[in-house]
Amino acid sequence: MTNKDKIEKILFVLNAQAGTGRIEKIKKEIQESCKFYDLHDFYIEKEDPAQAMEAIQAQADQVDLVVSVGGDGSNFWTLNALMKTRQRNL
Repeated sequence: MTNKDKIEKILFVLNAQAGTGRIEKIKKEIQESCKFYDLHDFYIEKEDPAQAMEAIQAQADQVDLVVSVGGDGSNFWTLNALMKTRQRNL
């Protein structure tokens, strides 16, 4: 993807245990924003980091942007998964 390309598909990586139960509210806000801006949103919600990494690696090449929603651990696992993908425009 170049700077001139429009971002249309976003993959959100959500930690199901993050935010002491606030993740559903956050997800709803993300969905509303994506709908408003006519974006296609996809979600990975896993409690097991290994499963999340596999899912990220499987889907990262099919989206324009990957967004990690969580804390240090979520960002760590997301970045490590992205480093193992073919498309590494980080």
